[in-house]
Amino acid sequence: MYQSKHIGGNRFGYWNGAPANESDRDAWAHIGEGYLVGVDAIDDQHRNLALLLNELNKAVKGGGDDASLGRLFAALYEATKQHFAAEHDLMERFNYPDQASHDKAHASLLADALHFKTRLNRGGDLFVLQSIKDWLLNHILTEDRPLGEFLRQKPGSQDDVS
Repeated sequence: MYQSKHIGGNRFGYWNGAPANESDRDAWAHIGEGYLVGVDAIDDQHRNLALLLNELNKAVKGGGDDASLGRLFAALYEATKQHFAAEHDLMERFNYPDQASHDKAHASLLADALHFKTRLNRGGDLFVLQSIKDWLLNHILTEDRPLGEFLRQKPGSQDDVS
């Protein structure tokens, strides 16, 4: 986060996967072994999404104002869109047979995210955050793990992932 802020607005970075300290492992949203798909770029993007979700959670619990919550949600939404675009490119590049279904799930998740945004700051913030967390983790298990299995079988997929 701090690197992205230092570079300038409208940017984000990927977490390198190593917890900075022991408390990071106990973060509210954590991408542990059970949620890894085995493709480094995708796993790093998932960790980044979890990090952004944790920042939003901390801001909500800390009574953050509407503007700061809006900025944090926008960062999470943009990182999600970029993650979905990266997955789309991989699916296209390697002819993923379930691409249409996976892309449809992405479109639905982005629509859900916009719905979550309208509910933020209307008294149900913790419910909204839990919904987003469940949404992210469920997508990893149901959609991204099969994609990861497919990509791991493709020669050069780890080298070609950006």
